[in-house]
Amino acid sequence: MFVLVQRKRLLGSILLLILIALGLFLVARRPMSKDPQPPGSLEDNNNIKGEYLSWNDAKSIFPKYAQATIIDYETGQQFKVQRRAGSFHADVQPLSALDTKTMKAIYGQWSWRRRAVVVVLNDGRKIAASMNGMPHGAGAIQNNNFNGHFCLHFRDSRTHASGRPDLAHQVMIWKAAGQFEQQMQSQPPEDVIKIFITILNQGDRGLADRMVYGPPDSPGMTSQLKIQSIRIVGMEALGPASFKVDLQASFQGSSKLSRKKTQLDLVQGPPYWRIQAASLHDLWEPNTWSPSQAAVIFDDEEDAEMPVNGL
Repeated sequence: MFVLVQRKRLLGSILLLILIALGLFLVARRPMSKDPQPPGSLEDNNNIKGEYLSWNDAKSIFPKYAQATIIDYETGQQFKVQRRAGSFHADVQPLSALDTKTMKAIYGQWSWRRRAVVVVLNDGRKIAASMNGMPHGAGAIQNNNFNGHFCLHFRDSRTHASGRPDLAHQVMIWKAAGQFEQQMQSQPPEDVIKIFITILNQGDRGLADRMVYGPPDSPGMTSQLKIQSIRIVGMEALGPASFKVDLQASFQGSSKLSRKKTQLDLVQGPPYWRIQAASLHDLWEPNTWSPSQAAVIFDDEEDAEMPVNGL
């Protein structure tokens, strides 16, 4: 009887050791969670890039009536344009109906949203720029199926109405020049939030995700985004890296405006200040917002600008 009890105890101990060993084996095989890593540099990709050239320099080598090729940074699609006017930035028009067709294919539909582009001059020189995709104003080129012109911005160029650089255009120029990471390293937390919201409003989720601190599958990543347009109404500092932000937005499938005040927290690099994903999670769901009775989300070339100086 004693021997039988001892055998049962021995078997129980062996079974327990086997279970412990199996558990340790499974833990060892499971991928370890890691702290979020800084995003890879945009400068490392294979996209064509342009010189980070000021408008004062660009307008002298891309004068009125000169022709150039515009290459969309994201898709690589290209079309030809002619500069027809513009003193604060270049007002350009597609050269032909085929060029207009290519430009519209890049956007899907005409839009004021900014896109990073590279302008290739006739001598092969490449300049970083940003375009919008909305025909407006006057246009003199015949039979190009483009009703007006569109705006092409360069470093430090300005909008006609405000006489100031437009933040959305300037950020897209950073991107086209391979300068985004470098420029972000000098931005304080408050300006990082302004740049982030500006990028969201332009629909560039890939660039916005680079500014979020969290794993790729985090609920705060903008792949969950249902917002069509968004702007900052006001912002209050709660601490060095924490802000209460008053936002107004419209959501996909609805023309109604919504309003929300939320707290956004940031973490410092590397390589620059980024917004914690956990503080973004509830922004993506329309049912966490309230109806907005005031203010208007501007989405046109002259009214949607956010000044760069002082952001």
